[in-house]
Amino acid sequence: MIQLTGPERKALEEYLEDLPAPVRSKGRFFALSGMVAHLRRLEDGDGLESFGGMVRDRKPQGAVLELEFDSVVGTCECRDRIDCAHCAGVATALLRFSESGATAATRPEPKAARPAGPPTPKPANPARILEEALAKGLGRETRPAETAFVRDVARLFESSRRSRSVSLLELSQLTRNFSERYISLFESVHPWPEYPDSIIDFWNGL
Repeated sequence: MIQLTGPERKALEEYLEDLPAPVRSKGRFFALSGMVAHLRRLEDGDGLESFGGMVRDRKPQGAVLELEFDSVVGTCECRDRIDCAHCAGVATALLRFSESGATAATRPEPKAARPAGPPTPKPANPARILEEALAKGLGRETRPAETAFVRDVARLFESSRRSRSVSLLELSQLTRNFSERYISLFESVHPWPEYPDSIIDFWNGL
């Protein structure tokens, strides 16, 4: 039985909120229809929490949710690859499974009410920030291929925070403009004087 911690539950809930409504809705359909199976907590050599699941779509699709710095990155075997409806289905099923498995004995005692104050601002989603900046620069809404590319950049931004560098192998996954004859794909690059805190500065450095 999978038991989610408070931070894990919050990260999954915020992940679902940040997904486009059609993706979130389809993922909810997968979860409520019993099409999500084999939910499990995965071992991660980097010490990061991750969860996996299988969605019985027309073709079974495996999805993995990685929790990185209080945010979630979803990857899938389907053609959408990142933050798709299958990822949303696994996230929804994880939340529902944890709720159904909880008992009164394991539920924390309610906390004392805090004095009213301004709400804590929610951390901005890096992919959404970059997509909005791109749309503003183009003067139009982003197209599906552009949105998928933005999500790839956001995933690279999140994952590179651990090493504070980017390998040419990772960059080669974003573009085919690298010549593998002349570079070592395992070489790391440091294009910033200091590692950027924002995805806009991250992208500008690349």
